[in-house]
Amino acid sequence: MKHRLTARSRSGGRSGFTLVEIMVAVGLGTLVTAGMLTVFIWSLRTASECRQYAWAQTEAIKTSQRIVSYLRNASVITNIDLSGNWVEVVTDTNGTIARISYDNPTAMAGEGRILLTADVSDPNSPTNILVHGVNKVMTLPVRNIFERTGDDSLRLAFRITKPLRGNAFPAEVDVGVRLRN
Repeated sequence: MKHRLTARSRSGGRSGFTLVEIMVAVGLGTLVTAGMLTVFIWSLRTASECRQYAWAQTEAIKTSQRIVSYLRNASVITNIDLSGNWVEVVTDTNGTIARISYDNPTAMAGEGRILLTADVSDPNSPTNILVHGVNKVMTLPVRNIFERTGDDSLRLAFRITKPLRGNAFPAEVDVGVRLRN
């Protein structure tokens, strides 16, 4: 008589997973899912930060171009604040003096703005807001927003962030401009 060796499972011939095997599989699955979720959340935060930096850089470029175009069309610097918060320039052949100024009504970071007053001598002259979200440059060396670098040239230096975001995701502007003569 031949004897056959057969393996019998502990479950009496039925196949399946034990409770321990299921617990290990669920635990490993949870770890893998948690890892993937962590990477996904990190990616979303990074994408949001990149969008904020891109916004600030784009806004800094647009703003500096706008301010530089006003100043390039001016002919003479008539007055400049010693603390660098405003500059007055002659804008036309009639001798109209315009003022470009920095203003921060709340004194909170990221709440400042740069204003253009078309005619300083006229109290009813319109004042336009050129940009929101402006701060003074905080890195060293400390710079004024408007600094005279010559008889007919200025240096603009400011920091821009989204309004109501404080100092989050800043872009710095540091540009020189020469007035037309």
